[in-house]
Amino acid sequence: KQWYQRRVAITAGPESNELTCYCGKSSKEVPCGLEKESMGIDNIGYWSCFEKCSKTLSCDNHSCLQRCHFGLCGPCETDASAIIYCPCGKTKLDKISQTSRQTCLEPIPTCKKICKKTLNCGAAEMKHSCQATCHNGPCPPCLDRSIVMCACESSSESMLCCDIPDGGLRCDKVCYKKKSCGRHRCNTKCCLEDNHICMIPCGKLLTCKKHKCEDLCHRGHCMPCLLSTFHEVYCTCGKTKLEPPVACGTDPPKCNELCSRDHSCSHPVTHTCHYEEQCPSCTQLVNKVCMGGHTVRFNVPCHVQDVSCGDVCKKQLPCEMHTCERWCHKGACVTPNSICELPCTKTRILCAHQCNAKCHPSKTCPQNVCFEKVKVVCDCKRRTVLILCFKGATLNSETPDLTRYNTKLKSVGLSVTQQDLLDYLKSGTVKCDEKCRVEERNQKMAEGLGLKDVPIDSIIAPTYSEYLINEFKTKKEFIIEIENVFSDLISKYKKKNQAVDNFNKVKYIYHDFKVMNKEKRRAVHELAAVYKITSQSMDEEPHRNVQVRIGWDATEPSIKLSQYSQRRVIGGVGAKPVQKPAQNVKKDTPNLQALSLGAMQREEIVFDSWEDIDEF
Repeated sequence: KQWYQRRVAITAGPESNELTCYCGKSSKEVPCGLEKESMGIDNIGYWSCFEKCSKTLSCDNHSCLQRCHFGLCGPCETDASAIIYCPCGKTKLDKISQTSRQTCLEPIPTCKKICKKTLNCGAAEMKHSCQATCHNGPCPPCLDRSIVMCACESSSESMLCCDIPDGGLRCDKVCYKKKSCGRHRCNTKCCLEDNHICMIPCGKLLTCKKHKCEDLCHRGHCMPCLLSTFHEVYCTCGKTKLEPPVACGTDPPKCNELCSRDHSCSHPVTHTCHYEEQCPSCTQLVNKVCMGGHTVRFNVPCHVQDVSCGDVCKKQLPCEMHTCERWCHKGACVTPNSICELPCTKTRILCAHQCNAKCHPSKTCPQNVCFEKVKVVCDCKRRTVLILCFKGATLNSETPDLTRYNTKLKSVGLSVTQQDLLDYLKSGTVKCDEKCRVEERNQKMAEGLGLKDVPIDSIIAPTYSEYLINEFKTKKEFIIEIENVFSDLISKYKKKNQAVDNFNKVKYIYHDFKVMNKEKRRAVHELAAVYKITSQSMDEEPHRNVQVRIGWDATEPSIKLSQYSQRRVIGGVGAKPVQKPAQNVKKDTPNLQALSLGAMQREEIVFDSWEDIDEF
């Protein structure tokens, strides 16, 4: 019943009472119903202010030294009837003085003995004692030394007891212990706390994404937001709502009605009410003209604005000479007042090449030197030389300076001999060389022997380098093994493509040789060139090997290296000398021995070192 009355008094209104403390020095406002029911004996006071009482004692001479307390004050500590011993407590007053004290104001007689009252200094098991003669009042400062521990007990120091600070000794060691939150650390010097409670506000964003946590920094997740709204929460179209109260952070209601916003197209709306700022794109399939206006694209989603046909624009440029080479694009082909920088497409007068100068629609083409790449063949059409046109250039003399021509050729990556360059500048062609004449003789010889349709390489012995011949002498079994591998690969390639149409033919066959040293790799490379097989070195030392690739042009030579070396041995020591040809043979009669490819000299590539070949 009393509790109910207090609750009624609290909720009845803002009325309050002014309550004073036990000593009567302080007062505070307390709401009605929360007064302390047990009052003091003097019927005043309901709480303690923790200040000195200071009430006058019964002796009428001294005041109470206790803190603000409940009830009556105690008797005077120096009352004459209460004090029967001297201040040190060792001698009775009647043995010191013949006259007794009448009031509390009279001094207490002292004896001649040492005080020896226990002081607050010294070790815990052996406290210091007062060494002064029996005296009134507090004991004088202790002059002994003590080992004083700091408050956190991490360090100690020997010092005079009288110099010990009132709050105890403090060191400079920072605590660095983690606080209760597990995130922050204590940075107090000489810390005394055992439970480091973090007093920093949490401040994390709550699950409602609107308010922050107001608790002290803590472990784990924050409590959910306890705020609520008492208004109805509607969807975007206003047809669906949530009834109050609605907790903070609650998602708005899900509405299944069709979206009622304004849309850019007239197609039927297929999406429901939503909270995003933009509506979903319309996916209705329509026909649209491409950006360049070239053609109509069918079945294009309605939301796609820029449709490309994927073709080149080909619109006439302002120069009226070129067309736009960009892919189907949006807007103008060129920027206003822009100058066309495409090469001129007009045909030169001196040659059939394009002008290629910067576009000049209203001007005649400049008659400068043409630098287009052209292929020039000799009279027998065996030699082909890639060179620049150079039409429009003039020769100053019969032996002109060709430095500027060579410089221009090198700048475009071409290399032409001086004689070919001079012949081309004078006559527009290049002359046949010794190989052309040899080829012509071989063809005439083949026609005379009825071998017109047989490839000349299949009946003429190949030329083997001196390195291969020397290798065969020292590594005969290795060379024969490589030749057998090449022959097997070529026959395997031809067998696979023998009964297959052109679309299903095997393009290449690859073979990897085992790891071998540099000399053997060079022998494989040079022998593969004779068989018209592509070869290259793979991996790094010491695992470097050779890989070969067999294609349609691979063929076996008419004479293998083993057969070629045996023929050379026949003409060694003990062989019959070869008879010289008759002197009366006509000079015009061709020497058949000179025409054979075994005696014919072919050009060979000379390498400074075999490392140049191993790069392939």
